[in-house]
Amino acid sequence: MEMFPEFDLDLITVTTLYPGAAPAEVEEGVCKQIEEKIWDLAGIKELNSYSRENVGVVSIEVARGKNAEQVADEVKVRVDAIANFPEEAEKPLVEVVTSKRRVMAVAIHGDCDEKTLRFLAERMRDGLTDIP
Repeated sequence: MEMFPEFDLDLITVTTLYPGAAPAEVEEGVCKQIEEKIWDLAGIKELNSYSRENVGVVSIEVARGKNAEQVADEVKVRVDAIANFPEEAEKPLVEVVTSKRRVMAVAIHGDCDEKTLRFLAERMRDGLTDIP
């Protein structure tokens, strides 16, 4: 198993954690607002989102010939200007997906203290990295 395989993507993700929210709440409270704010930006080829329990992700395919970092900066400015996210939602994280990047990101949420969650996350990470 290759931990950091190389691949090229012109992709930007906007990830928002919304603890305790159902997928429909994430879609309405987070993803739709982000989509409406950025859909008309120059440099965006395609825009998709998915909402799951506790998290929403908007993925942006950058148009050929456009600079992903510049598009990400514009996305961040517009997303940061959204003033009416649900109070429980965390600040959205805008990231450019580049080559030599993690293939998987995992968010853990539960009814236990942070120390226990961290322990479980590290155990999960160790188990995944041990897969041949």
